[in-house]
Amino acid sequence: MEEEKYIIIRIDEDDYGCEARPDDYVPMVKVLLRSVEPDAFGDYREEVILMEDSVMYARNLDEGNEAVIGVDGELYPPERLFNQMNPEEIEQINRQNKWIENYFDAVEEMNE
Repeated sequence: MEEEKYIIIRIDEDDYGCEARPDDYVPMVKVLLRSVEPDAFGDYREEVILMEDSVMYARNLDEGNEAVIGVDGELYPPERLFNQMNPEEIEQINRQNKWIENYFDAVEEMNE
């Protein structure tokens, strides 16, 4: 199975304006992608992915680079399998999962 490749067109950082960021804030970026190959109608598909800035940096993904969307919905360099992550990336995902768990626990507590 061949991976669908995209070009990273633009990376935008979250903008909080004059508001302070929460203490547990994880810097995120919005990534605009355009498919490398056109579809059957000659159109180039565009996607927007929200990712942690540090994960993009750890994977050396920047504007102009090719990338693929993994099964987890995140971006990876082409031809790189999900199970080939380095320890820093695994730790980053573990921190993100813990943050999400804590968030849902807090929401659940508020609803009780």
